[in-house]
Amino acid sequence: MSDLMKDIRESISYVKKGDYYLPDLSLPKEHLNGLWGRMKLRRMQQHDPIMYQVQLLSGTLIGNLNDMNDRAEKLYQQLVKEMKAARGATEQLKEQDQMAWVRLMNSIDHDTREIVLSEVVYAE
Repeated sequence: MSDLMKDIRESISYVKKGDYYLPDLSLPKEHLNGLWGRMKLRRMQQHDPIMYQVQLLSGTLIGNLNDMNDRAEKLYQQLVKEMKAARGATEQLKEQDQMAWVRLMNSIDHDTREIVLSEVVYAE
């Protein structure tokens, strides 16, 4: 961890303001996209503040969160598709019994979100 912090310190430029040297920090040009990335950001801020600060100062935070968000979203879509087929959430069921279909889809959504959170958002 000390080598990483040393690299970060060396990569930051400083500007003299009066008698003080202040880090010349700028906001990243990227924007954080997606639900999963925002969840990971909150988790990092609360449970892993050092890694949050390291990635923020090195300028890699938003890019890493967006990459993780893309992986999580792909996994979510794939799991929903597989669970719909496995649990029988078909268009025929939707036409015959809409409330049963809604209950089944809510269950699939809940289960899929739990899997994505545990395997991607909280695991990395």
